[in-house]
Amino acid sequence: MQSISDYPDSYYVATAKGLISYPPLTESVKADVCVIGGGFTGLLSALNLAEKGYKVALLEAHKIG
Repeated sequence: MQSISDYPDSYYVATAKGLISYPPLTESVKADVCVIGGGFTGLLSALNLAEKGYKVALLEAHKIG
C-alpha cells in the first residue's frame, strides 16, 4: 500500500486552506451509490449523481484529488 507521501503535491494541495482530515468509517453508512476512489473521475461521478438526487458515499484511502 502506498503512503500519502508517495504522491506528488498538486496545485490544490499547495493552495488549499485548512485541509480536512476525516476519520476512518467505524459504522454503517446508508447511501444509494458508493463511489470508490476520490480521483477526478470519482469526484465527478459523485458530484453528478448527487446533483441528480442520489445519496452518495465517496470512499478514498489516501487524499482527494
